[in-house]
Amino acid sequence: MEEATNLKQKAVKGAFWSYVSNFGIQILSIVPSMILARLISPEEYGLVAMSAIFAGFAFILSDGGFGNALIQKKDADHLDYCSVFYFNIVICLASYTVFFFMAPYCADFFGKQEVTAIMRVSMLCLVINAFSSIHTTIFRKNLNFKVIAQRNLITTGTSAFIAIVMAFCGFGYWTLVFQGILQNLFDCIINWSRREWTPTLSFSFQRLKGMFGYGSKVFLIMIIGYGFNKAYDVTIGKFYSASSLSFYNRATATSDIFLNTFSGVMQSVSAPAFAQIQDDKERTRANLKRLVQLSSLFIVPIMLSLMALAEPLFHFMYSSKWDAAIPLFRIACFLAICRPISDALYGVIMANGHGNVGLTNSIIEKICIVVTIAFTWNLGIEYMLIGRVIGILIQICYMCVHSKRYFSFGHLDIIKSIAVYILMGIIISAILYAFDYVLTIATSHIAHLEYLQSCIRTIADAIMGIVLFIAFNKRFKNEAYTFLISLLSDRAANSRPLAKVMNIIK
Repeated sequence: MEEATNLKQKAVKGAFWSYVSNFGIQILSIVPSMILARLISPEEYGLVAMSAIFAGFAFILSDGGFGNALIQKKDADHLDYCSVFYFNIVICLASYTVFFFMAPYCADFFGKQEVTAIMRVSMLCLVINAFSSIHTTIFRKNLNFKVIAQRNLITTGTSAFIAIVMAFCGFGYWTLVFQGILQNLFDCIINWSRREWTPTLSFSFQRLKGMFGYGSKVFLIMIIGYGFNKAYDVTIGKFYSASSLSFYNRATATSDIFLNTFSGVMQSVSAPAFAQIQDDKERTRANLKRLVQLSSLFIVPIMLSLMALAEPLFHFMYSSKWDAAIPLFRIACFLAICRPISDALYGVIMANGHGNVGLTNSIIEKICIVVTIAFTWNLGIEYMLIGRVIGILIQICYMCVHSKRYFSFGHLDIIKSIAVYILMGIIISAILYAFDYVLTIATSHIAHLEYLQSCIRTIADAIMGIVLFIAFNKRFKNEAYTFLISLLSDRAANSRPLAKVMNIIK
């Protein structure tokens, strides 16, 4: 009993530090990104993004799924850790050698010779990471997310500061390359300084073989998922330009900043909670509705508002040289509205043990990606993103069929659950658009000072948006908003904040 209590306490603390890490990194990344976006051209960002596609494959290959296998193995011991540690080093060195010689061919594929040098230097991260990835795995296995959070905050902030200095000194795209190398190097140093395990000269092929079954499946899932997720990047990099790729990445990454900030916690705590009530159909249905509403409470109004205010937002964050990303960002915002609903349905269905539905949904996702690229690659990036939106809507429709079957919560139930948030979002975004138009006229005398004007507009728009959001929620008396306020106002939340978050799904 005591062991179970200690495990629960470690899990709660781990969740807390995981959130600290995620939100802290986002905050520490936004300001440097705003500065670097003004000092580095979209073309240079695109060159690094091309190289990063292959670097991502290399990182997955280097792990081989053994990191997850170690976490899954209950009785993992020193010999297991040593075996995976030395295996990772050998594989990473081999992978780096292969990609070192493949770099010119990758550069020829994109028609950008600069990619050769960028790949060869940036993939040094692979070698550095080989010497410390096992320590991160052990931290995760022991639920020691505090060390990971502290490390990530330190390395992200330090590497970003050095990158800004390099950008001011005119290093161009090498700024982004060395930012990644420095962050991995600092990660390695901190991992060893805070290590819970030290390798010895021990190795066992038999132990690796024992973990290969689970690890290989994880590896295949990761490599296939990554390949399909990067299919858009490869297509844009091949048939368009480096700048186009950077505009696409900037648009989707910016929408993800706001999406992940407001939906990450809900999705993280929902799976274990729904697994506990999977035998109670009525409770599952009621709480699925609540999860969809809580996810939509912020996401729908915020994303619709960002679509209306995309121009001042991008001028404030990145400057007008990124204007080509604004139309893509608006579509990405609509995609972000759909994702929490898709994630909620998928998470609840999987938590209730319907893995066949999750597998079919994954196959549908891959088919939608292939079909979208096949029919839109020569029409423009906007059409490719619209194809992504249609694809996720198809996935939602498929999961709604099974949600209706298992929990009596189908298409109409979702529409009824979020209709008020859509209406509220449309009204708020329309008011904000008009308000920003007035601000534009009022600040036209400082239009030559682009950053000052966009700063004034963005801050004023944000304040107005918050006021409207609170006012409309009080006026409509939204169920999710009322529930959230009562949750936050509960005095018990002051002493047990994470426990209260977990009680969102009762």
